[in-house]
Amino acid sequence: MGIGRVPGPIGRHEVGAVAKTPGGVSGASARVVHKPGPAGGERRKRAPVERGRQSSTGKAQPTYEEFRQSVLRRQVARAEARGKQQLPAVPDSQLETVEGKYRMRTAAAQSCRRLLADARAALEAAQGKGDAHAKKTRSIGVCSAYRDYDYDMGQWKVTFKKHYDKMIASGTFAGREHGREAAQHMYITMLPLKAAPGFSNHSDGNAVDFQTSYGGVQYVANSDQNASWKKTWLHTWLRDNAANYGFKPLASEAWHWDYR
Repeated sequence: MGIGRVPGPIGRHEVGAVAKTPGGVSGASARVVHKPGPAGGERRKRAPVERGRQSSTGKAQPTYEEFRQSVLRRQVARAEARGKQQLPAVPDSQLETVEGKYRMRTAAAQSCRRLLADARAALEAAQGKGDAHAKKTRSIGVCSAYRDYDYDMGQWKVTFKKHYDKMIASGTFAGREHGREAAQHMYITMLPLKAAPGFSNHSDGNAVDFQTSYGGVQYVANSDQNASWKKTWLHTWLRDNAANYGFKPLASEAWHWDYR
């Protein structure tokens, strides 16, 4: 994504092109004439058209793509109504590596590196003293930091699909899976889990998602782990010490911390 470009509310990959027939005629009234090919040749087949689910009343519901876009538009509208703006890409010159492939704004990255170094030193010291909580911890690291718009859109779609599948499996909205009530359910579900692409502090380069191996489980940015994340040694240490490095927690995600 180019520097300074602010994509539209639903992203450049979210809008499909609409084909027009020659002469300005379109829709059901347009006739498509197939010219015969060479003897023995096959006619070109049309690509299948995505159709919506049938509702319990027999009416066609929106397609999955249309349903997903409607939820995203509501998230964007809510963010804008609260005075937020879609963030442009952060220039490479303003980003610095935390570790591995993860980058943040320069000041945030420098502070995060100090935080990680001190957390690992504190873990080693606690393990040396026989702290059972610390002994369950095998690693401390980062699993997400700065995300540009396109990457953030991909992550939003992954999260949406995960919880959409849960909704379908529950059968709560059987026969009206893409109806108004289902859209409201997905909108409410997504709000605490994933900001609209371009509206997260990750897009501004000031947010980090930590990861840790604790009790044989790898804890990452996973909503299913939120409650148990708070029981890890790392979360306890972050709760007691992260503010000293300028980081504050996001209440809805135990792994997410913002540099402010």
